[in-house]
Amino acid sequence: MTKFLTMPRASLAATLLLLAVPQIAVAQASAPLTDLYACEGVADKADQLDCFLKETAKLRTAETAGELVAVEKENVEQFKRDFAEKTKTPKSRSLAIRSTTTVGANGYVRFTLENGEVWQQAEAARVRLGKAEPDMLVIKKGRMGGVLGLVNGKRPSFRVKQIK
Repeated sequence: MTKFLTMPRASLAATLLLLAVPQIAVAQASAPLTDLYACEGVADKADQLDCFLKETAKLRTAETAGELVAVEKENVEQFKRDFAEKTKTPKSRSLAIRSTTTVGANGYVRFTLENGEVWQQAEAARVRLGKAEPDMLVIKKGRMGGVLGLVNGKRPSFRVKQIK
């Protein structure tokens, strides 16, 4: 049986978009500029000037209509850096549970942390709470973009979702 690695749809779409941005920019930039560059080959100076004026008017119209966008390289590089920073997998973090953990009607445990965040168990799994307060909740990124919780370092870890 063949196993395939899967990626969350949002991450896949964002990655494809990021890879396509340079090609889109090249395609948009090269088509309108080709006619402008062709004006350099016109031998007669008056005709060459007319060609340049006509092509720059086309570019200005396309830019005004939003069909052509000029982007500085620094802006593209900054976008790439920002995107890479947002998609980085954060390191695991340990947070003390401030209040007593509560069990909801669905049987899932809800954790209120010292920093005000509220996390809830997101799957049917055994959560081993300690007898002494406060419990320590470790939150870390899972393999496929999910978030895992581990209480007091006791296995097994379980999926959690942030409520607040």
